[in-house]
Amino acid sequence: MLRTAIFGNIEISKIIKEFIEDKYNPAAKSAGGEEMTVVCYSLTEGCKESTDLPKISLEQTAYEMKNCEIDVLIIPKDNAIGQSDLPWRLTSEGALLDNVYYGERIGKTDTTDETEILDFFTPFLDTKYLGYLEYHVADQCNLNCKACEHYSALVKEDVFPDFAKFEKDFTRLHDFIDDIGLIRILGGEPLLNKDINKYIRLTRSLYPSARIFVVTNGLKLMSMNNEFYDTLKECNGDIYISYYPPMKETMDKVENLLQEKEVSYTISTLNLEFGKKQILKPLDDEQTLDAFFKCTQKVCNNFYDGKLASCFLPFTTKYFNGYFDKNLPEDGAIDLYEEGLTTRDLRERLLLPFERCRYCSGETEMIPWDVAHEPSILEDWIRS
Repeated sequence: MLRTAIFGNIEISKIIKEFIEDKYNPAAKSAGGEEMTVVCYSLTEGCKESTDLPKISLEQTAYEMKNCEIDVLIIPKDNAIGQSDLPWRLTSEGALLDNVYYGERIGKTDTTDETEILDFFTPFLDTKYLGYLEYHVADQCNLNCKACEHYSALVKEDVFPDFAKFEKDFTRLHDFIDDIGLIRILGGEPLLNKDINKYIRLTRSLYPSARIFVVTNGLKLMSMNNEFYDTLKECNGDIYISYYPPMKETMDKVENLLQEKEVSYTISTLNLEFGKKQILKPLDDEQTLDAFFKCTQKVCNNFYDGKLASCFLPFTTKYFNGYFDKNLPEDGAIDLYEEGLTTRDLRERLLLPFERCRYCSGETEMIPWDVAHEPSILEDWIRS
C-alpha cells in the first residue's frame, strides 16, 4: 500500500479520499497495481480543522516523504490555486516532486471507466495543468502607480497585443497546458483594450474549467458598454477591482452598477501602500536563491507574446530599461515554439530563478501609494 497524503483538508480532499477507497483501489487491484491508503491531510498555515484523519504541516509532510514515511502527496486540482509555493517548500525540505501527483477535477470522480479511474492521478511535473496564469491585454495604464513592477507608468503609447497572433500563441500554450485553475486578464489597464471581449471569449473556449478574472483599477467600469458585461456573464467571468485612493469617491456607484449588471466581482482592500524591491546592484547566487524562495511573484505565471515566464518581469523590464537607459536582464521567458519543448520542461523551468531575479531584493520597502512622477525618477521604482 502506498501511504498517501492529500493536500488540504476541505471537502474536496475528502471526496478524493473516498474516490481512492471506493474506485481507485479496486481498479488498481484488478489491474495488478499498487493500492493507496490515505494516512493524513497535508496543510499550509491557516487551514481550518477537518473532522477525520491526522493533519500535518506541509513541512512535516516533506520530512516524512524524505524519510519514506509518506510515499505520495496528492494535490486535488480544484484545490491547487491556494498552494502557490508548495513545490518550493517541499523541495527545500528534501522531498522529491516525482512523488507528488495531481488529482483530476472533482467532476471526474463520477467516472466508472477503469482506464479513466487509473489515470485520475498524474505526476506533478508531467501534468498539463497550472494553478495560475495571467496575461496582459494592455501594457499602458490610466492610473500609473509609482513602484508598479509592470512599469505601466513608463509606457507612453498604446501597447496592445495583436489578437490574431495572441490566439495562435494561446492555442500553442494549450498544447502544453490544457487546464488552468485561475486566469487573470490584466495590464496595465485591460479595459483600455477595445477587444477585451475577444480575449475573455477565447480564454473561456480554451479553458472551460478555469476561473477567469478581469483585473482592473475600476476607473473605466462606469463607461463600459453592455456587450462587455454580457460577455462576462456568458463566459462566467469575474471582475477583480484593485482598489486605489482615486476610486474612493465612486466605488459605491461602481459596486451598484456591477450588481445591476449581475456580474460577479471582488474588490480588494484599499491599497494605501506599494512595495518596492527592485535594486540595481545584483544579488549573489545564495542571495538570489533566498530571494526567489521568498518571492510571492514566482508563481505569477505570465503569458506574453508566445512566451511563458514565472512572473511578468521578463516582459516588462524593457520599459524600465528604455526609459532610464539601464540594462537589467530581460531573460527568464520560455519560448513556446522552442524545438523539443515538453510540458515537463516547461514546468521544471518555471520552478527555477533566472538572471533577472538577481535584481529583486528579498526585502520589500513599503511606500505610501502615489502616482509616479512625470517625468519619472529612479526613486519611483528602485528601493533605497
